[in-house]
Amino acid sequence: PEREFTIIKGPDGWDSLHVQRLADATDASKSAEVGAILADDSGRATICLIGAHTTLIKQRIEVPLSKAKKPGQASDKSLDKYYKQIYDAVVKHFNFSLLRMVIIASPGLTKDAVFEAIFSQAVKANNKAILTSKSKFQRIYTPTIHLQSLNQILSTPEILNQLKDTKYSKEIQALNRFQKMMEEDPLRALYGEVHVDRAAERAAVGTLLISDSLFRNPDPEKRKKFIKLTESVQQFGGEVLVFSSMHSTGTRLNELTGVAAILTYPLDMELIDQEENEP
Repeated sequence: PEREFTIIKGPDGWDSLHVQRLADATDASKSAEVGAILADDSGRATICLIGAHTTLIKQRIEVPLSKAKKPGQASDKSLDKYYKQIYDAVVKHFNFSLLRMVIIASPGLTKDAVFEAIFSQAVKANNKAILTSKSKFQRIYTPTIHLQSLNQILSTPEILNQLKDTKYSKEIQALNRFQKMMEEDPLRALYGEVHVDRAAERAAVGTLLISDSLFRNPDPEKRKKFIKLTESVQQFGGEVLVFSSMHSTGTRLNELTGVAAILTYPLDMELIDQEENEP
C-alpha cells in the first residue's frame, strides 16, 4: 500500500537539481514511457520497461522449444507455452494507459509471430487495454536480444521521431549530436570536468550532458561543484540533461568521464591553457 513520508535534508537544504529529480520520480506519467519485448526463436524473451531514469528488466522467459518447430511455423505445445508466457508478462507489467510505445524486437520472424500471438490471446481474453493499443506496437529487427540492442533500436530515426518528447530519446539524440560534433567541429564538443567547467565559466555551454553518478560522489564538495555547474549552465540559457547510469546512454556518457558539453561557439582549450599559463 502507498504511504506518505517526509524526507528532511541537512542545513544546506534541497538544491534545484534534486528537487526536480524528485518531482520527476514521483510523477506517474514519467515512470515508464516504453515497453520492450526482446525475443528469439530459441524460446528466450526479455520483458523491459524504459522509464525516464532507468531501464528495468521486469521478467525473463525461457521455454525449451521443439527442434522441429520454430516461430513462424505451425504451432505446437512448446510454442504455445512460450507465447502464453510472453502475453501474461505483457498483461502483468505493461500499463498501456502510460506507455507511448511497445517494441517487439527479434532476429528473423519471431517478432511477427509474437505480435500475432499477443493479439490472438487478447481477443480471446477480450483484453481491451491491449486491443485498443495496437497502434503503439512496433516490430523491429535486431540481430541479438541483448539489452544493449535496445539502444540501437531506440536510436533509429523512425523510433526517435515517435519518442521525440521523452527523456530517454532526448538523451540519445544529445549523445548522437555530441559525437557528430566531435567529428565535424571538435572545438564545439568537450568532455571532462576541467574543460567543461572552463566552457561554463565563459557561458559557452549550449547543452550539458552529465551523469547522475557524479551527484553520488562520496565527496560532498564535489557534489556541490557539479550542482553549481548545472545551475550555471541553466542561468546562461543552456540545456541540462542528467543521464541515468541505469540506462545504456548513461553508461556511454560515463565512458566519457560522465560530463560533456556541446558548445554554442568554438573554444580552443589548448590555446586557453597556454594563455592561462603565460607569466
